[in-house]
Amino acid sequence: MLDAIKANGWLFGVDAFLGGYLPSARHVEVARQAIDQLREQSPAARIVCDPVLGDDPNGLYIALEAAEAVRDQVVPLADTLTPNRFELAWLTDRSIDTIDDAKLAARTLLEQRPGRRVLVTSPPVSGEETGVLEVSADEVRLYRTQRRKLVPKGVGDVFSTLIGAGLSTGAALGHLQALIDTSIGLPHLAIADPVSAWRGAMPVPYVKI
Repeated sequence: MLDAIKANGWLFGVDAFLGGYLPSARHVEVARQAIDQLREQSPAARIVCDPVLGDDPNGLYIALEAAEAVRDQVVPLADTLTPNRFELAWLTDRSIDTIDDAKLAARTLLEQRPGRRVLVTSPPVSGEETGVLEVSADEVRLYRTQRRKLVPKGVGDVFSTLIGAGLSTGAALGHLQALIDTSIGLPHLAIADPVSAWRGAMPVPYVKI
């Protein structure tokens, strides 16, 4: 399929690549090949990797071999990474109990690729708050949001997709928070709800730390 896409010229002008759930080492290999071919045809494309490895409190939910392949083959190629707290800790082999811990761990990932940024979702802010910690070579920004209950699955997927689409972190988080507000208690996120106002949400502000 990748060869056919390349042969048909469909990689020219592609804006972004988004890598997410890759449950086997073979999936990771295909993703790496796709990134290599895309960079060859569209050098300016954004490469966004959501390293879907696991979460608290259950740990890894893909095979260790697949997780190691994501760490070794896809993470080094990405311009933007969107790990959660557990994934950041696993990728960097560090304990992350505070915002400072998350900041230091994210900076180790910056060393792999100059100019990249790391967006840590669900950083350890407080019992009542969560948000996103954005770490780049120039600065560190913390976006705070309220913790919510009864939120349908898929929040991380939506966030990384909005980032892949080129939105700023604050804008993506603003859309996401509005979407969560309209989806609490539902069996799924109300992405296609025509009466939902999540698309016109205001950006979430940040503080530099």
